Amino acid sequence: CLISVIFTYKAYIATHIKNLLLYSILSGIFIVVAVMVKGVPGLFPLAAPFGLLIIKPKNTIFTIQVLVGVTVLSLFAIIYYSSAEATEAINYYVQKRLLHRIDAQPTVSSHLHILGDLFSQLIPVIILCIIPFFTKHKPKRSKENSRLILYFLYIGATATIPLTLTLIQRGFYLFPGYVYYIISIALLVSDAWQSILEAIGKKAYKIISIVGATALIIGLGLTIYMFGTPRRDIDSFHDLAILKDKIPAQSVVYHNTYLQGDKLDMSFYMYVVRFSEIELATKIKTNTEYCLQNKGDSNRVNYELIPTELVNYNLYKKITQ
Repeated sequence: CLISVIFTYKAYIATHIKNLLLYSILSGIFIVVAVMVKGVPGLFPLAAPFGLLIIKPKNTIFTIQVLVGVTVLSLFAIIYYSSAEATEAINYYVQKRLLHRIDAQPTVSSHLHILGDLFSQLIPVIILCIIPFFTKHKPKRSKENSRLILYFLYIGATATIPLTLTLIQRGFYLFPGYVYYIISIALLVSDAWQSILEAIGKKAYKIISIVGATALIIGLGLTIYMFGTPRRDIDSFHDLAILKDKIPAQSVVYHNTYLQGDKLDMSFYMYVVRFSEIELATKIKTNTEYCLQNKGDSNRVNYELIPTELVNYNLYKKITQ
C-alpha cells in the first residue's frame, strides 16, 4: 500500500510523460498486490490519486487517476479469468470470507471503537508533535507543506475511517494507516525538532543518543531472553502442545466451533495453522479421525473422549467399527 502511494506521488511530480505513465502503472500494480495479499483493506491507495487535488490541481492528475484505475481493473480481470481455480478462490473470498465477516457477530459494540485504538497508538507521536509548540522553536509551515500534510492525513483517513462502517474491528486493521499520520506529523514538526536538537548542544544530544541506544539494546536483549515464553494466550499454547503430542502429524481434526460466533477462538485456530501439521476442518471428512470441541458441548456420537489436560477443549477419536 505504501509503495503504491509513493508511486502515485512520484507520478504527480514527474516532469516527463514516460515517468508519469510508469509510476501510475506501478501504483496500480501494487494496489493489486496488496489486495491479493490482504483483501479489500488493500484497496485504500486507490484514493491517493484523487487526493492529489489537495496538494495542487494539475492537468496530469486526471491521467494518473485513469491509469491507476485501468491498471487495477485490468489486472484483476486477468487474475480472475486466468484459471478456474483463481475464479473459485476469489469467489470464495468474496462470498465466504468478506460478506460472511460483514454479517458475522461483531467484535466491538461501537463503530468508533477503532478510532480510540488509533488515537491511543499515536499518543507518543502526538506528544512529540505538541512539545515544539511549547518552546521557542515553533514549527514553520509553508502553504505547500500544509497541503502535503493534509494530503497524507487524507490518505491515513482513507485507510482507517472506513473501518468504522462495520462492528468487526481489530487493532491490527489500523497498521497500514499509521505511516501516513506519522508522515504528516513529521512534515509538521521535523524542522522544529531539528532546531531543538541543535539548540541543546552536542553533549546533551550525545546523552540522549546513549540513553536511546541503551534502551534499544535492553529491549532486544529482553526479547531474545523471553523468546519461547508465551505471556499471551498461554492456554492456547498449552492446548496446542497437547494436541501435537496426542495427534499424529497430517491428521484431520473436525473443529466444530469454527465460524460459530463467540464460540470461535480465532487465535487458537491460527496457532494450530502456523505451528503444527494438523488440519482443523470445518466439516467431517472421510479421513476425519479426531474431533475437537469446546468443553461443555455435548459428546460426539461415534467418537470416544480421549483423556487429556486440555484447558479449553475436549478431544475425541472416532470409534473404529
